[in-house]
Amino acid sequence: MIDGLNEATKANLGDGSDASTIFVKNAQALQLGKVVIAVGIFSIFEARLQDGLNCSDGFAELRTVLLNANNQDLAIRFEQFCAAVNVLKHGKGRSYDRLLSFDALPFVIKARDQHFFFEGDVSEPDTLVLVDDAFVRSCAELVQQSIEAVRSVKPDIYFG
Repeated sequence: MIDGLNEATKANLGDGSDASTIFVKNAQALQLGKVVIAVGIFSIFEARLQDGLNCSDGFAELRTVLLNANNQDLAIRFEQFCAAVNVLKHGKGRSYDRLLSFDALPFVIKARDQHFFFEGDVSEPDTLVLVDDAFVRSCAELVQQSIEAVRSVKPDIYFG
């Protein structure tokens, strides 16, 4: 999906000589597609967790499973990406403040006074988290690692 969005973006922008509104808006929409994919990955995973773990808060239950299995690193990464996805959905708030409190993150967020990640990039959507190919792939890898961690503790779980 990411490669398809990238190809469409290249085709839309052409040689870069036409910066008309339609091309700019198309480029922004294509980049926003990556945001939708990242948010969708987490939303679907949360539903699968709730069904598989038979609980009302799949992410809270996942954190408990990871911490009980002594998988702190994965729990922290999951917390960071979960907060990033919440920021993509809701903007500034508790999750954004939480991200700012980390010493280091595996992705880029805007500082409070920052307006652009790459000034002059007309395709950049207005988000507080930089959703590039690496971010989307990291979301998918993190979900896969989380599934494997849960299955190591609960081998009969079904994720649909």
